Amino acid sequence: NTGLGNKVFELLRMGTWGVIFESGQLWRLITPVFLHFSLMHLAFNMVMLWYFGRQLERFESYRVLLPLLLLFAVVPNLAQYFAEGIRFGGMSGVVYALLGYCWLYNRLAPWPIYLFPGAIMGLMVAWLVIGFTDILTSFGFPPMANVAHLGGLIIGLVCAFGTSLMRK
Repeated sequence: NTGLGNKVFELLRMGTWGVIFESGQLWRLITPVFLHFSLMHLAFNMVMLWYFGRQLERFESYRVLLPLLLLFAVVPNLAQYFAEGIRFGGMSGVVYALLGYCWLYNRLAPWPIYLFPGAIMGLMVAWLVIGFTDILTSFGFPPMANVAHLGGLIIGLVCAFGTSLMRK
């Protein structure tokens, strides 16, 4: 809303395969996580990133955390790109990946290490399911990057399972 919106969107959007690979702009695989389309969107993503991200940061070395976060950004962005094109943004895919990772890792570990309120998984899965319906848009909500949410959840679960196996 600063008048720079279109310029910022053009700099940070995913872009086509030609833009990404032929021009060598690989950062575009990650940059859509920095685009947010409302203050509420930004606030929710940052609170969830802070809550789950700080827990991973506390228990994982940067050698584990950095590749996880990069993967948690790229996979949901690619999923959303292939499903609906370049007009999306937000960190919700990363949030869903962190959610899935913390939830499953706690279930597979001999003792839980992440603070995970029980109702949050139900709430987030319900939001995911509702997002795939037209209910929210009929109430005036803008379209959501639902495939990014699902892709994030799946990559988070896969990584938690893999990390758990490697540590056993």
